[in-house]
Amino acid sequence: MSKLWTPEPEFDKEELFASIEAEGLHINDSLLQEFQEQGLMLPRRRRSKGRDGSDPGVWTQQQRDLLRSLCHARERQGMHSVALRCNLPVWVWLYWGDTYGVTLEQVKQVMKSWAVRQEKHSLEESRQAAKRVVQEVANLPAGGKRKAVNEVTNLFYQGQFTAQDLSDSLHHVFDRQKKPNGPHDIPFTPKAAGEFFRLRWEAVARLVHGQDLPDIYWQWARFFHLHGLSQYLQERPGYASETADGPVAHLFLPETVESLYTSTCVDLAMVLYIGLQYPDPPTLPEWLRLSYWKRCVKSATLTARQVVLPLVLPDGSRPMHLAITGTVMLWSPEERRDEPRRSIPSKKRARKVTGSGRRKKQVKRT
Repeated sequence: MSKLWTPEPEFDKEELFASIEAEGLHINDSLLQEFQEQGLMLPRRRRSKGRDGSDPGVWTQQQRDLLRSLCHARERQGMHSVALRCNLPVWVWLYWGDTYGVTLEQVKQVMKSWAVRQEKHSLEESRQAAKRVVQEVANLPAGGKRKAVNEVTNLFYQGQFTAQDLSDSLHHVFDRQKKPNGPHDIPFTPKAAGEFFRLRWEAVARLVHGQDLPDIYWQWARFFHLHGLSQYLQERPGYASETADGPVAHLFLPETVESLYTSTCVDLAMVLYIGLQYPDPPTLPEWLRLSYWKRCVKSATLTARQVVLPLVLPDGSRPMHLAITGTVMLWSPEERRDEPRRSIPSKKRARKVTGSGRRKKQVKRT
């Protein structure tokens, strides 16, 4: 017997609020408006043109779930920081793909909300960040830490510094004659830290003050980030072993899709900015370069699903992982230019060719 099609649940405002309050969470017009202004929630979708304005519009179940998560984070986890909350919709789009109700337009708005709040930090936030950086770079047993923390705090608080400025401050706690902290191919040196934070600050400024980027830049950034993450996860056990019991060991703990949440916005911002600065790096395969995507890729989508393994862990739970499938559609020769078909290497791969001449690539990563 074939399954009957059932429409996705929709919620008007009264139903939306009732569903949130039924879980013991607080919501009102003011809070919903705040979330919408920050891009964290989409406006309601109208079901018809409603010439007389009789259609007030509805929210999808996915947006209801997003609102519930935002309210839960705010009330139950004390997540009052707007910048931290911005990670949620971007995290959904980046890792769960395009079928979970977060649009690229929403991501763009949220990323700008996040970036605006990164341009200026409080003195306490700047000091805490400075302490973390000094602790990770310092390879001297004692001396120089207070001076380094004070100088780095001032740099972060003022928000105007060069990579050399930060590097000079961190040299108070760094001995060039000793082995740097971190794995041998990711050394935590003052120079590396200076370059990282320079890129981060410039990436934030680009999102706030630069022109809007075309969709293909964001689609490339998502695929590039996931490819880089898959490469890192293969190397992570070795990095963890190499840094065990050291000052940066916490940076190489096992990752889950949930643990990636808090760095989602900064990860995406950094990839976008690096792509803008280096669109055609010769050290990367052509299909990973932004310049190739701008010439050859028409669109790219991502879907994800949870896979539950049949194994049972000692606590009675079953291990799960995220299976991600990316689909890249290339311009056909008639539409743009004649480009050779290229496949994206991965453990599992399938390719489809549409009848209209447009070419698709499908990439599966698990």
